[in-house]
Amino acid sequence: MSEGAGQPPMARIVAFHKTPPDPEAWLDYYRDVHLPIVRKIPGVRNIRWGNVLRTTDGSPPPCWLISDVYFDNMAALESALESAEMQEAFADTSKFILDGNVQIMFCEAQDTPPL
Repeated sequence: MSEGAGQPPMARIVAFHKTPPDPEAWLDYYRDVHLPIVRKIPGVRNIRWGNVLRTTDGSPPPCWLISDVYFDNMAALESALESAEMQEAFADTSKFILDGNVQIMFCEAQDTPPL
C-alpha cells in the first residue's frame, strides 16, 4: 500500500482558466478582489493558484491558469457550497471571467510524501 493510502482524501475545487483578453487586469482583480472573497469561505484550508508555464511536448496548454481551493473533505466542501460566502464568490466570477473561459470541477486531493 502506498503512503497516503488509507487516509481520507481532502476535497478541492479546481478551476481551469483560459487566457483572458487582458491578463494583467485579470490578475489584479483576482488577487485584489476575488481571492479576499474566497478566503472568507467557511472551511477553506488552502488556496493554491498559478499560471501554466508549458506542456511536456511543447503543445499549447489547455488553460492559462489553474486554481485549487482545498477543504478537509467533501462534506466540508458541500457545506461551504451552501454558504453566503461561496455564493458571493461564484457571483463575483461574472465580474472578471468571460462565459466559457473557466471549467470548475470538484475533486479529491490525496497527499503522498516523497521518498
